[in-house]
Amino acid sequence: MSDVYRLLRFVLPGLVFVLETYIYLLLTNFSATNEIIVSNKMGLGSAGILLLAATGIGFFISIVYHFLLWTIFGPIKLGADHREVIENAVENEWLILRYAKRPNDKIDPKDLSRSDAWCIFGAIWHSRKSDSEMIKQVTDRADRLADIVHGVGAAFIGSILALIFFLFLRCHLNIYGEQVDFALALGVSIIIIIIHLTSYIRAVINTKNYIEPIFLKDLKEATRKIQEENQEENQMYEFFFKKKKEGIKMTTFIVSMWAAIFSILCWISLFHIIRKIFKPLKGNYIFVDIWALAHLILVIVLLFFSPTNIVLLVYGAIRVFEIFIYQINALLFDEYRARKKGQEYAIRSYRRILIMLLHNYLEVVLWFALFYLSFNYAFDNAALKMNTITQSIAFSFSTITSFGYATTFPISRLGHVLTILESTIGVFMALIILARFVSLLPKPKTKDELEQ
Repeated sequence: MSDVYRLLRFVLPGLVFVLETYIYLLLTNFSATNEIIVSNKMGLGSAGILLLAATGIGFFISIVYHFLLWTIFGPIKLGADHREVIENAVENEWLILRYAKRPNDKIDPKDLSRSDAWCIFGAIWHSRKSDSEMIKQVTDRADRLADIVHGVGAAFIGSILALIFFLFLRCHLNIYGEQVDFALALGVSIIIIIIHLTSYIRAVINTKNYIEPIFLKDLKEATRKIQEENQEENQMYEFFFKKKKEGIKMTTFIVSMWAAIFSILCWISLFHIIRKIFKPLKGNYIFVDIWALAHLILVIVLLFFSPTNIVLLVYGAIRVFEIFIYQINALLFDEYRARKKGQEYAIRSYRRILIMLLHNYLEVVLWFALFYLSFNYAFDNAALKMNTITQSIAFSFSTITSFGYATTFPISRLGHVLTILESTIGVFMALIILARFVSLLPKPKTKDELEQ
């Protein structure tokens, strides 16, 4: 039976996502949705494939759920939080928390984060299974409840994603019906999301109400046995916890959420992957310098000798994305992540980072010039204005420094996307360069006492 619960952890959210998306499409336009299903000849084989796909989708939704559980759910009071029961155990003198590296120092339970309390609760619970008959008897039931909480929580996330995916499919597949039907589908989706949320909250409460009293009762009994064995009343159950150094305490989730997102986006980068595989390259500034210069030389060579190689164009797009994500992390999140872990953070040199920014800025200009040269059909007058390297570089430089167009302008979606992306990246990088440059300017002396 436990294997069934484990399977439902991943299958249930995926099935919820698929089923609810289908229901919303039917409510919007029943005939058009059925016509798409019939035209694709959905049979038993397709149903089997759909079940496998639901498992994969459910796994992805579970990843999203876990990410939200430890970032957003905490501040908005969703999900299990065992800090209160840990504080209760310490206040009743049934538990002592000590630092693993400093066993003489006690940990104040009020300093515990939500994840700290979860780790302590789980570690004590599972360590007591061998000694406590009470814990041993209820562990299977507690594990099943935990699986249910996970499944219901992931299904809640799946219902939100189903609404988003439904809106996308409605536009992409041209499944348009009456406005009343669309409003009905939206209303039903919101009601279903509320039902999922209510079920999740109730599942969390029921699980806590089941396991936390048992946890406290077992600690009380363990403390009584320790005192009887040692014949000392002040003896109690001790737990040694390897707590990280105190960094930044989270009172809001928006910074942590975007820091986590951009930490994940780092992996869409050959530079990041190489430094992860070859550990000595991490922190090697010579490697970083060579990497930046090599790519600047690469794009110049491509402009002259291979402007239409699709593989290299795709790599160029990844490289531009890499530069953008790297600069955002360096500006906003690297120091934040380091301080949150209790680590020191320092850059190699302000002047070096400004010079590297200028290198990256020029490289972005040249990569987009390469894109414009390769996709000149996406622009009006391109045959006359962007069929040469100098013209494409001039257009790229004009675009990155403004949101306007010269005599050449995009006439297709691809052209609009390229110019909007370059203008956005250009404004962002210009602001960074300006901020870095201003920080390097020497502060002049002043005779005004208020300014000293």
